[in-house]
This record gives sequence, structure tokens and C-alpha cells, in this order.
Amino acid sequence: MNNQKIWTTEAIPDQHGKTVLITGANAGLGYESSRVLASKGAQVIMACRNLERGEQAQQSILAELPSAQLDLRQCDLADIPALKHFAEGVQKDYPRLDILLNNAGMNLLRRFENSAGYEMTFATNYLGPFA
Repeated sequence: MNNQKIWTTEAIPDQHGKTVLITGANAGLGYESSRVLASKGAQVIMACRNLERGEQAQQSILAELPSAQLDLRQCDLADIPALKHFAEGVQKDYPRLDILLNNAGMNLLRRFENSAGYEMTFATNYLGPFA
């Protein structure tokens, strides 16, 4: 007999008063996490590399959840100087983060380097979240 319980988004408790930062919030798991946590009342900081796609995702969530608290910000994890500016802005505007969802990532088939000379996949998936 299988006693395993199935976990669903309905099991997520109320998130009012919580601040959540999600990287890669414009697509896939980042988008769905933004949508669900906003539906539970969280203030969601949508950190997206591409602001145009981020705006589309934000508008899609707001169409479904007009009262959602969404703060769209540009965040390129492969660009460490820009990432520092991003982090300073978040620290200035929010007294604390309750949840950090490091969702953004990439897997390039060809080698590309960021402006500091690091391979892009390594910079985005490893260095950026630590920075």
C-alpha cells in the first residue's frame, strides 16, 4: 500500500507579508512560482534577464491576478557588476527577503564568455547566484 501524499500548490500556506525573489521569473518554473506565490499573497520580485519577456510574464500574471504584488527587475546573473547594482536596489527597497528562489539557469551548446571572460553557463548557473 502506498501511503505517499501528493503535494499540490493548494498546500502552500498564506504568503501575505512575505517577500519572495525569483530569478528567471519570466518562464517555466520561475513564472509558475511567481504566479502561485503571488496568488497566495506574497510580494514577488521577478528578476529577469530580458525585461521585455519579463513584462509579458508580469502582464500575464496580472491579467489573472489583478491584485498581485509584482516588482519586475532586470537581473543578468552572468553580469556581476550589474548583479551588484541589482542586489543593492533590492536591499534598498526591501527590509528583508523571506524566500530566495534561484531558478534562473542556462545550458548553452556553444562556448560563450561573459564580459569578465567566464564561460556563460558557469557564470549564470554558479557564479551569479553566489555573487
